[in-house]
Amino acid sequence: AVKGTFFGDVNLTEISGRMFAEVKALRSQAPGLETPHSALRRGQTMGGLRVITVWNRAGGVGKSTVSASLALEAARRGFKTLLVGLSAPDISIPTILNLRTTPNMFGWLASPTYEEGLKPNIQSLDSLDVLVGLQDPARENELVCDQGDPKSVNQLVINATFAGYSVVILDTPESGPYLNAISASNTMIMVAAPMVDHAVITAEAYRMAFKRLRDQHRIGIGNIFVVLNRHRSGLLSSNEWHEAADAYTRAMNAGHFPPVAIVIPDVLDVQLAANAGRSPLSAGDDFATPIHRLGDMLFGSHTVSGKDNEKVLKLGPFQIRRN
Repeated sequence: AVKGTFFGDVNLTEISGRMFAEVKALRSQAPGLETPHSALRRGQTMGGLRVITVWNRAGGVGKSTVSASLALEAARRGFKTLLVGLSAPDISIPTILNLRTTPNMFGWLASPTYEEGLKPNIQSLDSLDVLVGLQDPARENELVCDQGDPKSVNQLVINATFAGYSVVILDTPESGPYLNAISASNTMIMVAAPMVDHAVITAEAYRMAFKRLRDQHRIGIGNIFVVLNRHRSGLLSSNEWHEAADAYTRAMNAGHFPPVAIVIPDVLDVQLAANAGRSPLSAGDDFATPIHRLGDMLFGSHTVSGKDNEKVLKLGPFQIRRN
């Protein structure tokens, strides 16, 4: 919604449907070619289940682009990955990944089991599975429910776990079911713009999640990854941004704000790739390399030395040598 654009009642479902149809029509006139990225890696190792909420209280920062890109990264590393859109109307995920708007989350709400509600409504893109979000914003509140409710995000994640997914990524809106997504997760990625106001908004979101709601989720402080997206000359550096966010959380008695994990530059080709229905990872190294680095932090990576062929498992800043 853009201030001053619409007056009175708006049929968001109709508008989003028209927008998506126009995107598909443009793509049919000038189809884009998929350019595989040379740095994609397979065979990585990770212990346990990653349920990742990609979230912030600020909108328009590229949460869906980061969600989709990280999901593609996890799937291409060999993990069974499910990307879930929780926005309504959700046109971002199907637009970025060139998927249909239906089937979607509506099927899960109609029959919240794996066999009847989850499995038949999943769309696949190569090795990545995607559950597109609702297209009717009036139904978004159905996802705002108790964790034990069969339709809840938490139960959806449980069903995905039993289905064998080792990575579940929740593309989470700034409002609506965001609390339900946080409570179902064990990892959070906070995407923000490298500006002072976004530092304050992000710090307040952090304070709310880890002070006021600390007993309502399983996310540890070490499992928060801050992503500064679309960085360009003239905006805050990662250190300047972190100082602003940290000063706010300390002033609010919420402890120290976590460091910035990665900085993604403002790459025009990311938008061009999305408009053409190509993977954001095809936009080039400037975008793909930070996503790969974030993947290493989340999922681990291994290298093989040339001398004695011993494996070293990397988990963030730590290296574990395996005999």
